[in-house]
Amino acid sequence: MVDFTTLPFAVQVHVAQESNVLVGIHGAGLAHSMFMRQGAGAVVEILPRGFEHRGFRNIAAIRNLGYFCTHAKIISSEEWNPGEVVKRIEVEVEREDPQNDGHSNTTTTGELGRRDEWYVMDIEIEEDGFFEITETGIKSRMTKDRGH
Repeated sequence: MVDFTTLPFAVQVHVAQESNVLVGIHGAGLAHSMFMRQGAGAVVEILPRGFEHRGFRNIAAIRNLGYFCTHAKIISSEEWNPGEVVKRIEVEVEREDPQNDGHSNTTTTGELGRRDEWYVMDIEIEEDGFFEITETGIKSRMTKDRGH
């Protein structure tokens, strides 16, 4: 198990290059998949339930890596609702307008959404589910290595 935040960047890259399977909770650590050997590994991503992000799946596809994901229960102390509107706001914007003495004021109404604070949330995954998805990633490597 490696905590990339404790390593210098050059070492992080080296570890990723030598890894066959990269397992992690959705976040910056999985960006290291871009340093894995082309076509020589698998990425296992654990996403907070309700969170759909395809960035690491896309990196895996570009790098010809296996990709496996599962969702885990959010156990944050506060409720989180993606897309929740916290407040409606009106903002007056001054713009240059050559037809109106060079200036024009426009009022715009918008919504202030709650920031998707997935990166500070704790998650919980059943042990069996964790081992199952991790084993799937490892077995995909074993099958690929044997040429099946």
